[in-house]
Order: sequence, then structure tokens, then C-alpha cells
Amino acid sequence: MTTNRNHWSEKEESILFNTIEANKQYILEYALQLASMKLNRSLSAVRQHYYYHKNKIDKKSLQKEFKSLVKSGNYKLSKKGNLFIVEI
Repeated sequence: MTTNRNHWSEKEESILFNTIEANKQYILEYALQLASMKLNRSLSAVRQHYYYHKNKIDKKSLQKEFKSLVKSGNYKLSKKGNLFIVEI
């Protein structure tokens, strides 16, 4: 039986993020290389998976920050074409 290497199991994800956390005093590339060796996946695949999750986390934090700014009322709203620009 062959496994689908596109799918990441929860165990693999936990190994990836635990390896990064355990090696946070070093540069990220080193932790990604370690995770790549542990998971028997290419460095490119590990890097891509990490940044995919990092991007989702960053978007959520930006959404939270934006919502808190809108609720506080400390902003100036302007419109350029079809875009609304929020200035802090």
C-alpha cells in the first residue's frame, strides 16, 4: 500500500511544529531541515506546508487586529475607486 504524500497526518504536523518550537533559538531553516529528515519528506514540501499554515495564522491575527481597530473607532476611512482604505 502506498501512502499519499500530499496528505499530512496529525502526527507529522505535530512533529513539524514541535521541531520548530524546540529549535526556535536557531534560524528557521535549520528547524525545517531537521523536520524534513525526521519526516522523510523533501525540504521544499516541509517548507511549503509550514508557510501554508503560517499564512493562515497570520490572516486570522490580521482579521482580529482589524476588527479591534474598527470597534475602537480610532481610524479614518477613505475611498479610492472600489477600495476602502482604513488609516490608523
